[in-house]
Amino acid sequence: METTQKLLTSEERQDRFIKRWKEERVKVDLELETLKKTDKYKNAIKELEKRNEERGTPIVNL
Repeated sequence: METTQKLLTSEERQDRFIKRWKEERVKVDLELETLKKTDKYKNAIKELEKRNEERGTPIVNL
């Protein structure tokens, strides 16, 4: 049984992969921005900063 799908070249496969990867990155970035706006996230960051301050750990920009 033959398929109607053509075989892709290495470059075509790579292009498809990059396209899917970029689309996925956009989704993940949007989810992250949404998460950063939640109170739960903000409270967790404040708690982390508080613990780091107590231990003397340098502050990292988030």
